[in-house]
Amino acid sequence: MNKNLLFEKQLYPGEYYYSPSFAISRFFSMVEKYGFNTVIQKRKFQKAREMWITSAFALGLSKVSNSSFWVKAEHKELTPDTYLISFDKHPEMEGYTRGNLLNIEVTEWHHQSGEDLSTSVKRKMKNKKYPEYFHLLVHGFQPGGTQVDLEAEFQKLKDINAHQIWFLSSSVGEGEDTYLLVSLYPERVQVQFSLKEEMKKEEKKQDILKPLNRKKGYGTESLGELYIPLPNL
Repeated sequence: MNKNLLFEKQLYPGEYYYSPSFAISRFFSMVEKYGFNTVIQKRKFQKAREMWITSAFALGLSKVSNSSFWVKAEHKELTPDTYLISFDKHPEMEGYTRGNLLNIEVTEWHHQSGEDLSTSVKRKMKNKKYPEYFHLLVHGFQPGGTQVDLEAEFQKLKDINAHQIWFLSSSVGEGEDTYLLVSLYPERVQVQFSLKEEMKKEEKKQDILKPLNRKKGYGTESLGELYIPLPNL
């Protein structure tokens, strides 16, 4: 097995669902253990970065949808990168829950990259035919008051062939903890939120769930405070 893949699996084992706040806290622990530059730049931490971005997205999406999400890593297939899953009561089978799965493809964009946001999205999707249920999640960093003309980007993407395109921006305005989540396609949706405040709201939420094999509906069990040690480099 590829050493990087084996390492990635130990960071976020793929058999579990993680609460977004737990996944983000675990990412911060990686930064403390391995160093900021290592985690942000090294290829073996790509899946960890995708999980962190997806988890921040989940917190913002919860404010938009009023749903509670868990995050899951994909290690076997090339796409999607991650999953979000929410649960509700099954409409037909009493005692069963229904899982609502979102397939997330993550990409990163920087305002200093030399291309605008919409160009970066189009390049990402060029010659790729993602299934219609995929959500493309673009993470951008806007330091020092840098602003993206989101209305202009929205107009540039209105004719693109995609299911859903989201833009998640960290470090918005003066607060390093302030995030902006915008739906760029097909409809314009926007919400600004504090990462710390949204994480605090999840304090009573189970950190880790294990899916159960059931013939009908979804089943999970809480693993409580399961300890998953971070591997050595």
